[in-house]
Parts: sequence; C-alpha cells; structure tokens
Amino acid sequence: MTDRLLLTIAETAEALALSPRMVGYMIARGEIPVLHVGRAARVPADWLRHWVNERAAEAGTPAAQLEPSHQRSTRRKTG
Repeated sequence: MTDRLLLTIAETAEALALSPRMVGYMIARGEIPVLHVGRAARVPADWLRHWVNERAAEAGTPAAQLEPSHQRSTRRKTG
C-alpha cells in the first residue's frame, strides 16, 4: 500500500484488488469505513488495514499484519 494517510476510492480499490465501483458500493452500504473531507470520501490507510484484519479474523484466517509494500519480504514460502 501507499504511505498516504488517506486513500481515494481508486487507491482503496487497488489496495483491495477490487473495482472502484465495488469499493464505492461497499462504502455506500457502510461496509468499508470512510472519512469525509468536505464532499470527498477518503479511507484512512490504518482503518483499511484494521478492516481487512477484522474480515480475516471473522473468516477464521490468521490475520497477517499488513505492511507497506516497500517493507514486505520478497522471500517465497517453500514446502
């Protein structure tokens, strides 16, 4: 993800590997937390990470702490 504090709908969609239309729909339904700055809807990056981790926990999947892409390891799992 980016180092930005607030993400646009397009940036949020890219981070979640979803379409901007789907993200807009999910925001309108209150599924993805959003902060309004004037008339602009922005998703705080920390809120998005927390939201993803909550969804993973609900699914029974270990919630990996999301890291900015520049901090991710490039090692591959073996086995």
